[in-house]
Amino acid sequence: YEHTAMMGWQAQQPMSVDPGFRVSSAPQVHPASQPHFSHPQHRAPVAYARPHAHGPSPSAMVTGELKPGANSVKVHTSRRWVVFVWLLIAGCATLAITSFGSSGAVPPVPVGVEQNPGASRSPHGNGKEQQSVGAADEPMIARQVHHMTDMQFKVHLESHRPRKKGSGAYAEAVPKPVTKRSFFSKRLSTTFCPVPKVASSNWKYLFRKFTGVATYQNLAEAHDRKTSGLKYLWDMEPDQMEEWMQDKANFKFMFVRNPYSRVLSCYLNKFVGKTEQSEEYRGYMTQLFKAKTDAEFAAKPTFAQFVEAIRKQGLGEMNEHWAVQTYLCSNDIVAYDFIGRYEQLDADSATVLRRLGFGESEQFPSQKQINFLGSGADGRIKEFYTKHIADMVYEIYKADFEAFDYSRELKELST
Repeated sequence: YEHTAMMGWQAQQPMSVDPGFRVSSAPQVHPASQPHFSHPQHRAPVAYARPHAHGPSPSAMVTGELKPGANSVKVHTSRRWVVFVWLLIAGCATLAITSFGSSGAVPPVPVGVEQNPGASRSPHGNGKEQQSVGAADEPMIARQVHHMTDMQFKVHLESHRPRKKGSGAYAEAVPKPVTKRSFFSKRLSTTFCPVPKVASSNWKYLFRKFTGVATYQNLAEAHDRKTSGLKYLWDMEPDQMEEWMQDKANFKFMFVRNPYSRVLSCYLNKFVGKTEQSEEYRGYMTQLFKAKTDAEFAAKPTFAQFVEAIRKQGLGEMNEHWAVQTYLCSNDIVAYDFIGRYEQLDADSATVLRRLGFGESEQFPSQKQINFLGSGADGRIKEFYTKHIADMVYEIYKADFEAFDYSRELKELST
């Protein structure tokens, strides 16, 4: 009866206690009509009753005084047992909370639940919300990825699979830019398509380290295909590339970035951040503005002029630093297994590293570690953008906005 009373159930009829018998739900019968058993083992079986319709109060359960309706029943219960149960429950709850808090692991957000209201949608078609440029909500961190269970990690990994996969017709990709820029590692069973201005230097740094290149910290070597020590798809025969890319064990991934911040980062890094005498700067000016004289090189373009010049170029004419991401990595052909985001670089890079078999000790290198400081474009959106410029950027990179589900709305312009 104590157990059923604690569960909060209700009795169908009043109960009585006879000094010679256990508590029973049977109708009250005079003691004389009941059989007598001289030995305790021969007493009638216990019949646990449903509690009374009004039930016992919490205080009555603790004190042992149960008052269903107008009847008073004294149940001899162990207060120690009640206290023990409550302490056990409290202890388990405390242990669970403490373990999650100390490890940094948090239960994964169920698929389809919005994490960041107002943020742009995920590029992976699972309903999961992502941060937009300059979003204030704190994203998932690498430690949380490493503390996921295998099942949680499998779900998390699947959530980053693109909603619309490439055709897999890799013979058509041979003349495309993707084969010249994508590098692979058969030891790690992976292929990566780097996109400029999306932490591509960081990944080259890591891959060179993984493949045992002694000078993996030298970025100048990393960006030169002849000295990088990396193996590119272009180096394979077409039939070998086809076989490799069709191999299900080959983990194919890429990282993307919001076009609004990516094109601004390119402008700040390649034009604002370069001197007029820089060979790299003059190359970009010649390519984009047909500059030839010193006076023309000295006239650095505004951000609006930069974007307008890009808009006049065709897909194949664009420099890789501002080229359309879906064009660079042939998302219409390559069936990528994972598309990470620059806006969630910490967690998404940790996801890739764990998928490749590395533990928490192997961390994604920071910009300071690779000696390549960022442009800070994410924090300067409002400084450079107008509605007209935003409209031009959307027109140029519409394929990226749609393929990766980045929002067309630039919230910085409305604040």
